[in-house]
Amino acid sequence: MATTSWWVVAGLLCATASLASADAGETGSDHGTLLVRTYDRFGLDANSLSVAEATAGLVFQNIGIHVAWTNCGAAALRHPPRLPHHCDEAVTGAEVVLRVVAAGQTEERASMTMGLALVRSDANSPGVLATVFADRVLAVARTAGVDPRPLLGMAIGHELGHLLLSTPTHAALGLMRADWSQAELRRTKPADWRFLDSEAEIIQNAVTRRLTAPSSLP
Repeated sequence: MATTSWWVVAGLLCATASLASADAGETGSDHGTLLVRTYDRFGLDANSLSVAEATAGLVFQNIGIHVAWTNCGAAALRHPPRLPHHCDEAVTGAEVVLRVVAAGQTEERASMTMGLALVRSDANSPGVLATVFADRVLAVARTAGVDPRPLLGMAIGHELGHLLLSTPTHAALGLMRADWSQAELRRTKPADWRFLDSEAEIIQNAVTRRLTAPSSLP
């Protein structure tokens, strides 16, 4: 089965991100940096993790948010000198934690839950932990015949979106919709993989609040 190239997906995302960046430059709308500490317990190779993070980063860049990744998992551990020294320290109020793990044995099908986020409705005590199931992402990608690396990035963006939106509910359109069909995965339509304008405003405000949060969580 033919696969959709990562470069097709990346090209579409870069085009929309470039337009958003141009708009941000004209209006001065830089909405800060989201700090993400990634713990890869699945054992992704460095290239796969890099592509996934780049894909998720472009989704946030599209709404004026830069993502700074700190990799603390299996890929980083293969190069101990590069392992960030604070990976075992307490999570700061400005950070969110992303776990990439295996969900375990599951039936392979076109649509399945690829992650989850522990959200809180209290803006003063926001959610911190998002999880993506890499084995399920691989299974969905295999069934749809697409490159799993950008799909993993979209799943990461989706779960981080839940954390920042502080809700487990889904939208009818865009990245935060509940179901991603095989046809949608193959056609790589930019509008399918973007935050809605209403979501973008909430996420931007959430990132701003996190950057002014206390230095560490209780």
